[in-house]
Amino acid sequence: MNEKDRKEIEELKSKLSIINVKECSIEANNLLGEIRKKLKEYDIFLAKIDLEEDLFRSCIKTYLEDFYFPYLDDEIVKDMKKRKASHMYEFLKEKKSCLVKLADDDLALPLLKAKNYIETNYGTY
Repeated sequence: MNEKDRKEIEELKSKLSIINVKECSIEANNLLGEIRKKLKEYDIFLAKIDLEEDLFRSCIKTYLEDFYFPYLDDEIVKDMKKRKASHMYEFLKEKKSCLVKLADDDLALPLLKAKNYIETNYGTY
């Protein structure tokens, strides 16, 4: 990361630190958007909330609700955060076909970047 971008991100972070982010003000959301945009140039991706919340609020929500039935919404997210890797593995074993729905979602960007890097540097199998 170049020094100009590093300084810009630090400046945005310091502005953000004086805002009550819990209130989700327009100003805070705008600053977070600027930080996300700048970091994205370096293939660094930030969650909107956190991975589990972002997944639950995405287009695969109904698949998660089906998988975690009879849990309620808040219980689903709470359970997703426990034993993350094993729960994600179990979900994907049963519902991997739903991942296609995330193809145009920012949630998929890190995976798509990794896939592209691997194919570019190591080829496809």
